[in-house]
Amino acid sequence: MTEIGKLRELKILKFVIHAEADSKEWVRTCLQMCPSSLEVLEVTTPACYPMDVMAHAPPGLQTFMCNGHFEAFPRWIDPSLSYLTVLSIRLWSVRVQPKHFDKLAELPSLRFLRICTLLQQPEQEKLVIHNSPSAFPCLTDLRISCSLMFLKFQPGAMRKLQILCLRFDLTKTNEHFQTNNFDYGFENLPSLQHVVIKSLGGKNPEAQDAIRKTINDHPNRPSLDFSYA
Repeated sequence: MTEIGKLRELKILKFVIHAEADSKEWVRTCLQMCPSSLEVLEVTTPACYPMDVMAHAPPGLQTFMCNGHFEAFPRWIDPSLSYLTVLSIRLWSVRVQPKHFDKLAELPSLRFLRICTLLQQPEQEKLVIHNSPSAFPCLTDLRISCSLMFLKFQPGAMRKLQILCLRFDLTKTNEHFQTNNFDYGFENLPSLQHVVIKSLGGKNPEAQDAIRKTINDHPNRPSLDFSYA
């Protein structure tokens, strides 16, 4: 990794962690040695491997994809990553909070965002994505996986969003937020073209009908792909 760190024109780095034990310090060293020229960083880990050893990201990073999990929202995600276009992270027992989405909204070049959050307890609060010209200025593809679906889009939010993929438990979401209409404000996404809903808790015809009605009421009449895990 010391030698790799000397490659000052290195653009793409992909590495695989095969063993969970005794490798965290090695991973920390790897990430610290990444040259500032790096544009693409992909990390493949064993299941439930903690990635909180990552303290910062190269300033010119354009793509970060990792299947390891963070036990806290990464502090290095901030507007200074002005070139970041693709971001895929997994969170373990972390409630997604408004301040987290505020940080994500400030990434000026972000086009693809995937967040998978694994909650041991259904404690997720509902988050409202407000209308702001400076928020998510380039985002076209949003993918969220959580046992509870917590997003609510206000008019004009995520103006360029075309693809929306949501993976959640319809029944648990209904029970937790005590609502039967499954109104997430899809109609307020002016560029929406494709919606993918994956249910984690089996079939729920009432919820499916409610979501389908919401999609059908959208002026763009986006396509809807509904499936059950």
